[in-house]
Amino acid sequence: MGAGQRTAAPAPRAAAGAPATPAADAALARARATLAEHALAAPDGAALLMVSGGSDSTALAYLAHRLREEGDLSAVAMLHVNHQLRGADADDDARFVSQLAELLEFPLFLCEVDVAGEAARTGGNVEAVARHERYLAANEALRSMCLHEAVPLAAGRILTAHTADDRIESFYMRSIVGTGPGGFRAMRYRNGPVVRPLLDLTRDDLRALIAERADAGLPVARDEAGALWREDATNAHTDRFRAYVRHEVVPRAREWNPALPEVLTRTMNLIADEDDMLDGMADDLVARAVAWLGAEGARDGAEGAEGTTGGAAGAPGDVPGTHAPAGAPGAGAADPTDAPGAPGPVSGDAPASGAAATPGDADPAAGFLLEPAFAEAPVPLRRRAVRTLLGRVLGPDARVEAASVEAVLAGFAPAADPAPGAPAAPDRPRGGYVANIQGDLAVSANRHGVRVEPMAAFRARRKKN
Repeated sequence: MGAGQRTAAPAPRAAAGAPATPAADAALARARATLAEHALAAPDGAALLMVSGGSDSTALAYLAHRLREEGDLSAVAMLHVNHQLRGADADDDARFVSQLAELLEFPLFLCEVDVAGEAARTGGNVEAVARHERYLAANEALRSMCLHEAVPLAAGRILTAHTADDRIESFYMRSIVGTGPGGFRAMRYRNGPVVRPLLDLTRDDLRALIAERADAGLPVARDEAGALWREDATNAHTDRFRAYVRHEVVPRAREWNPALPEVLTRTMNLIADEDDMLDGMADDLVARAVAWLGAEGARDGAEGAEGTTGGAAGAPGDVPGTHAPAGAPGAGAADPTDAPGAPGPVSGDAPASGAAATPGDADPAAGFLLEPAFAEAPVPLRRRAVRTLLGRVLGPDARVEAASVEAVLAGFAPAADPAPGAPAAPDRPRGGYVANIQGDLAVSANRHGVRVEPMAAFRARRKKN
């Protein structure tokens, strides 16, 4: 978690018992309904609030305080991560959040991370590194909190302050640069331990809550300039993709439809319902037609797959075979962030878990085997399953390239044309097919199926055979 510390300073109880305001009541009712509808948190669990000090997360803290007082939540703490990217402003953010935690009597985890230094060391994108470190800190803080509160880790939740506005921005960002399966749901209400109880509220709703609270003379946190929340000046820089969408695209869309937040949220939820259904179908496909290579007793299929001629550019020099057969889709991104020069992750999401949970004795990094029965499923369902399987192999922070998904699917070849009147036969493994994907994964096929594994494992098998 880096340089972090857990601090808790008591505040007068009078602040906790302060009366509500109309805006707070409305926002609380909506947040409570979202929590219940999506089963986001239980009253006897642990709730860790990710608080940057901006208006959205400040409002989340005030709402969580009400939820705790009224029995919807019990153990509540806050986490603030100082990315050390904005100098004195970042330190002022931390002071504001500390004041807010003291006011609401919430224990506070403070964490400092040299994001710029880490990005320089790893060669990563600054925003992606910041996000990774933020969620790493959140998971560590949640473990500590659950231990301290004697709450099972499975009952712990990380609450973020993403709003309907964030979700709409992600929708338009993905519309502009493209997305993969399920991308237009934009954000999930829950992704593992990460939950988003404010997705049905707008930024205006939350700012009204804070302003009304101050106008009513109720206890509020203020920074040194008297502001009710902290502003990050870089959020207004329209040379940044999200800021461009926020300030240029969404306002024009709202001119056509002032009810855009409600309408588009309803649309994204309909997409999400269908996406969940397809994820369930992909789960079933994986369960019946995929073997994890790291699992005890997994079939050792696709051994000794010998390549065909004509290796493609990008294929490793000592791996014979085609990177993709004639007619297979070319390079492309399964998500807009895969494309070179494209912006970083656009959803704010922690990586989706999706289908294809590995058995307890399996190491997903060892790869998987798509058995011949896998090809009996429709291609769109295969594509969804392969994308999720690759995500499991590569880890939560990796980007799964569309070209990689298509290269795996290309390991199955169409069967010969059936006789007139006969039903079409399912695709079958393409004997001798070999491809290199994601830089260090090998795809090979033979009669046992299509195998995806680390390049080192592929070479070791070839050398042994």
